Amino acid sequence: MSRTFPVFLFAAGAMFTSLLVLVAGVNYHFDPANLFGDRTYEAGIARLLSEGKNVANITDYDERLVQKFFVERLNSRRDVLVLGSSRSMNIGSDLFPGMTFYNASVSGATLEDYYATLQMFRERNLLPRTLILGVDPWVFNRNSEQTRWKSLEPEYRRSLSSNVPGTAPSKNAIDQRLSRLQQLVSFDYFLGALRAAHRTDRDYYITTAAELDVNIRLADGTIIYKRDYAHRSPEIVAEVAHQQAARIPIYSLGQFRELDPEYVKRLEDLIEHLRHEGTEVILFLPPYHPDLYAAITQAGSPYRLAKDAEEYLRRFAGQQNLQILGSYDPGLTPCGRGDFFDEMHPVNLCIARLFAQFRMPPGGMKPSLIPLQ
Repeated sequence: MSRTFPVFLFAAGAMFTSLLVLVAGVNYHFDPANLFGDRTYEAGIARLLSEGKNVANITDYDERLVQKFFVERLNSRRDVLVLGSSRSMNIGSDLFPGMTFYNASVSGATLEDYYATLQMFRERNLLPRTLILGVDPWVFNRNSEQTRWKSLEPEYRRSLSSNVPGTAPSKNAIDQRLSRLQQLVSFDYFLGALRAAHRTDRDYYITTAAELDVNIRLADGTIIYKRDYAHRSPEIVAEVAHQQAARIPIYSLGQFRELDPEYVKRLEDLIEHLRHEGTEVILFLPPYHPDLYAAITQAGSPYRLAKDAEEYLRRFAGQQNLQILGSYDPGLTPCGRGDFFDEMHPVNLCIARLFAQFRMPPGGMKPSLIPLQ
C-alpha cells in the first residue's frame, strides 16, 4: 500500500470533521427554527398575544411552543376553540360575535397535535364549550411525514393513558435529543441557517395595521398574510396550484395506502372523550383549490384516499350527530377559483361563506371524565 494513501485518508477525515464542525457551529449559532435556544422568542410572542396584541414579522419559530406558552397564560375558558392545520388558521373571531374565541391551529397539524394541544387546555381546566376541529386528509395517513408535533411530545404522552389500544409508541427523551442532534449537523438546516444569517429583520413587533408587507399574527390566533401573498391574482394562484399538483408527493399525501385504522380509532376516541367532558365538536373540512383537488381525485391518482377520508368523516358525523362544515371538494362549497391564497388555503371570504351554516350547539353535555378507550 502506498504511504500516501493513509495520509490521504487522514486529510479527508480531517476535512470531513472540520466541515461537520462548521455546519454544527453555523446551525447552532443562527438556529433558523430556534431548536437550540431558550425559547424566549416563542414565549415573548405568546405573552403579547395573551395581552390582546397583534404581532407582526414573526419568523423562524415553533408555532406549537407559542400555543403552549399562550395556554400557560390563559385564565378563562373560551366559548369556541379552533384546532387544525394552517388550512383552518383563518377561521377568525369575527365569525362568532359575542363569544370568547381562540384559534390554536398549527401548520401541518396531526392527531398528535390534537391530543397534545387539548391536553394543555384540559390540564388547566380550560377545555372550550365548542371545538371546531379542522381535519385534513393526511391526518389518516401514517406516511404523512409530519413530525412537527414532537415539540409537544410531553403533552401528547400525558394525554394517553396506558389502556389506550392501538396507540403508536412515542419516541422517548433520548430519541428527541438524537433528533435534535441530527438537525445540528443537517445540511438542509445549514442552508436555512445561512439564509437566517443574512436576515436583519427577525424582530417581531406589536401592530394595529390591517395589513403589512409581513405576516401578522392576531391576538385571536389567526393570521393576516403579507400583501404580496394575500393579493395574488387568480391566474398566479392557479399556476401555483398546477405546480403543487405536479409535485411528488402532494403535500403529506405520499404513500397514502389506507385510512389507517389506528388513526381512525384515535380520532373517534378523542371526539367521544371530549363530548363526555362537556365539549361539543364540530368538524371542518377546508377545501382545496379546484386544480389541486382535480389532481388528487383523478382516475389512477395515488392520492384518491383523500376523497375516501371525507366520505368516512361524513358517515361518522352522521352516526354521531356531529355538525360538519366544508368539503375538500371545492365544487361542493360556495368557494370559487378566486377564493384561495394558494393551492390549499382558502381566503377569509370563502371561510365566512362556509361558516354561514354554523350553529352554536345548544348548551353542552354534562361534564363526566372518562378514560380514552
